[in-house]
Amino acid sequence: MANLNPKTVSTLLVSSLLLAMLFTNRLAAEEAPALVKDPTRPGQYSAPVAFAAQPAASFQVASIIKRKKGAQAIINGQPASLGSFIDGAKVLRITPTRVLLQIDQKTMWVSVTDQSGMKVHRR
Repeated sequence: MANLNPKTVSTLLVSSLLLAMLFTNRLAAEEAPALVKDPTRPGQYSAPVAFAAQPAASFQVASIIKRKKGAQAIINGQPASLGSFIDGAKVLRITPTRVLLQIDQKTMWVSVTDQSGMKVHRR
């Protein structure tokens, strides 16, 4: 090896560097798919999560009070008038015997319970 000229040494050095770079690039290319996910590949399927059904809110109209200026109902022990909210339900209408409530986008009529009666109060 002592009789190699500088040009041959530099050619061997460049060739070995190029081979090393090629080998390194090839290893990196083989490992790349493990690091990068294909964006066009469909995602992993997972079964839908079942949510526990929320129990429907229970409403009890204990009494309805009619006044000259409007009506008031006692719903779940709380006084309510038109437009007020009781346990997440909006009071839409109060009649002498029942109340119309809006819960989310649904409406439901709730009648005065049998345990109590209708109270009429005039002023």
